[in-house]
Amino acid sequence: MAFRRMRRLPNQAEHEPVQRFFRGYVQRKLQYELPPFTFSALEMSIPSPSGLSGGPLFTPTNFNEVIGLATQNVESTTYVGRHEEVVDGEKRFSSTDVHYVQYGIGALLAPHVPWLDELVPARVRMPPEPNNAGDAQPV
Repeated sequence: MAFRRMRRLPNQAEHEPVQRFFRGYVQRKLQYELPPFTFSALEMSIPSPSGLSGGPLFTPTNFNEVIGLATQNVESTTYVGRHEEVVDGEKRFSSTDVHYVQYGIGALLAPHVPWLDELVPARVRMPPEPNNAGDAQPV
């Protein structure tokens, strides 16, 4: 699942961002190459349209746990829908219609948890709840 505040379509009157919610599935985990980078990634069953990049990816059972960030959209041909050749005298014209499937790619955060924990300290609940030592509990 993905969530992002995105721009409205150009033909809409208001220019304020619109909240968009995308529901899909993780189809596979992979090492994704986006030169000069290679990273652990998730391939999603939904496309990742412009504006979704950087948006959080999470599971439907825990909206508080971000598992990845949307990074980009990829297209893959699936099959040839139609191939046509026309001969007009000595000239030959050819056209092929193919069908595409779009997949979203998300950067998987699990490999970076130690670095993220160091970079972004755990939040403290407000008001603090005492633990055995009487300190606030990290979330």
